[in-house]
Amino acid sequence: MNAAGPKGARSPGSPVAWWRILSWQMYDFADTIYSMNVTSVYFAAFILAFFGKDSNAYGWAIFTANLAVAVTSPLLGAMSDVSQRRLPYLRIFAIITAASTALIGYAPSYAWAVALFTISLIAYNSAGNFYQALLPGLATPETISRVSGIGVGLGYIGSIFGLGSMLLLIKGESQYPLAFLITAALFFVIALPCLIVVPDFAPASVKARFDIVGAYRRVKNTILNARQFPGLFRFLIADFLYENAVASVIFFMAPFAKAVVGMSDSGVQLFLIGATVFAVIIGMIFGQVVDRIGPKKSVLIMLGIWLVTLPLVTLVRTPMQLFPLAALAGAGLATVWISSRTYLIALTPVEKSGEFFGLYSLSGKSAGVIGILAWNLTDGFLRPGHGEVIALKGAVWVMWLFVVVGLVLVLGLPDVRPTKANVLDRSAK
Repeated sequence: MNAAGPKGARSPGSPVAWWRILSWQMYDFADTIYSMNVTSVYFAAFILAFFGKDSNAYGWAIFTANLAVAVTSPLLGAMSDVSQRRLPYLRIFAIITAASTALIGYAPSYAWAVALFTISLIAYNSAGNFYQALLPGLATPETISRVSGIGVGLGYIGSIFGLGSMLLLIKGESQYPLAFLITAALFFVIALPCLIVVPDFAPASVKARFDIVGAYRRVKNTILNARQFPGLFRFLIADFLYENAVASVIFFMAPFAKAVVGMSDSGVQLFLIGATVFAVIIGMIFGQVVDRIGPKKSVLIMLGIWLVTLPLVTLVRTPMQLFPLAALAGAGLATVWISSRTYLIALTPVEKSGEFFGLYSLSGKSAGVIGILAWNLTDGFLRPGHGEVIALKGAVWVMWLFVVVGLVLVLGLPDVRPTKANVLDRSAK
């Protein structure tokens, strides 16, 4: 049976029906609702209001979740490659995400709240790996970036929708528990079409295998035979370095804006909304740029944006000077995910895409930990002798150095594009 559905239902140049591709892209929309509502806004507010704990108190939970995802992702990805099934893993982790998130607001204690938050964060990030690993089965080599870019754009719309829906529905601290229940419902309902109608690599009659030992051997052999995959591990190291900068900017932009330029809470919200709007616009169009010029040049453009943006951030002195940089920040955020995801696919044999997206997650999650650690160490070293403003600006320059080293590594990578070897051939299905 043709995975594309009825004749005429395919999108131009795609082996899969447009509505199946849109269902996959809408998972990005659901994904960012969780990210905005749970990790960025309401969990910190909830534990402060109900348990008197600030965000520093659960930093170890975020570290634990990132570490767990980083360690397990390559193994889970390798297991999915054996049977060429992605959806069973995605469904399991999506369900766990929704269930644990819904329960956070009704936790009887601070310890239970953090435990449920940690479980939901691990499941959320693990699900995202299998969602991304479905991409090589949805598009042709010529349209992968376009499909991915629209997903990224919808994702940023999802973050605006998530925040807007909570502002309309949640009235005061007493309703914070309801925010998690609503977020879980929105996430699951919007993600559901992806879990049901997006075609997997192998038919449902092929059983997914859960073989930890076999997965470990598969990943071990990949690492030992790295020369068979030219540029892959160099790219993962480069991605690790420049994602350090991106993760840190996302995490510390609000406190930086308040401390360095005296921006108010409402000003920070406007800045973030502005950056998100530009991310939506760039996400919708940059995929076509990547398809035309190739992922290496696109990654270099993205790195160029950050090389300009970060120094400019350290020069601003007033909130009005910072606002124009929202456009550059938004463009930098959107182009990171589109260009990097396409470059990974171009370096990856399709039959090992689950494993390599797992290694990609290992790179990204490690960057999320190391980047924030590097920022904090720089801040802690400079602050006693030079003050808060100099310390924060110094941390931005350290992130800039990460981008520079990542750029040097990318320059040495092969200028490859996705080919038929990197995507699933559905012509015979």
